[in-house]
Order: sequence, then structure tokens, then C-alpha cells
Amino acid sequence: MPKQLLFEINANKTNIGQIVLYVEALYDDENLVQHSPDERNGEKAMFLELELIPLKGGRSRRNLNMCRPGQNSTQKCCLYDLVIDFEKIGWGFVIAPKRYNAYICSGECSGFAVGANSATMTRQHAANAAKIDHYQCCHPKEYTGIMNSEVLAREVPNMVAKECGCA
Repeated sequence: MPKQLLFEINANKTNIGQIVLYVEALYDDENLVQHSPDERNGEKAMFLELELIPLKGGRSRRNLNMCRPGQNSTQKCCLYDLVIDFEKIGWGFVIAPKRYNAYICSGECSGFAVGANSATMTRQHAANAAKIDHYQCCHPKEYTGIMNSEVLAREVPNMVAKECGCA
């Protein structure tokens, strides 16, 4: 059970203006949240609930072991775990697997270290010549399917990221 921290936000004497919290919970384009600024205590009073998660260490550091084992660890664009749970996303019609690791590509793509083909190099040189910020995007380069021979009649192609690259 997470600890709850209840607090009231008050503007101090040096503040000009006020802090406003506006919440929407839309159903059929109707906001179900009641905003009642006059009632500070009672059933209609709005409150903000935060879950505080302690950070590991005082400073955020870059993860140098971000690539999967067996991959070139000097690349910045790498595969990470992304577990898809069909029941959690409301896809109860999927019989098996109930969950699988689809993986996700994430990381920086800078210079020519990754995806240094002639088209990439041409775009980069053109961007440098025009003094335009040109960024590459880390994305899957190759996919593989998933298969559970006991339930599925066929392989579902391109469901799992297999390799990352920049473009």
C-alpha cells in the first residue's frame, strides 16, 4: 500500500497569481470531475495524490550497459525489454501467449556510428552544410514473429523488435 501525502498548495506573500489544478475525466465528451473551489473540506473538495518513488542515487547517470548481451555495447541505439500483457491492455481475446516481450528500441543516434550508409551520410552532410539540426531516430530495423505451436495455428509476423538502427 503506497503512502499517501496530503498537502495544500498555498501561495505565499511573495507570489503573484495562484496555482491551479484542473482535472478532466471525460466520458462521452462530458467531464465527470466536479470542480468546487469554494468547498475546501467535504466530499467535493479536490485533492492531488502523488506517489513518491525514491531515485537511485542523487544524480541521474547514463546507463552504459543499455544494449542486449551479445550486441555491440558501444552503440547507443539499443533494444530494451517491453513486456506486453494482453490482459492488462484489455485484449482478453488473445488466448496465448498472455504476455510477451516485444522489446523497444531507444537511445541516441549521433554521427555516423550507427546506420552509416550512403543515404544517411548524404543527409548528414547536407544538414551540416545548411546548418540545420538533423536528428536520426532509433527504431527497429528487423522484426521476428511469435509462435506458440500449442494454441496458435500460425506465426504472427513482425511482433518482436529484433534489431535497432538509426535513420
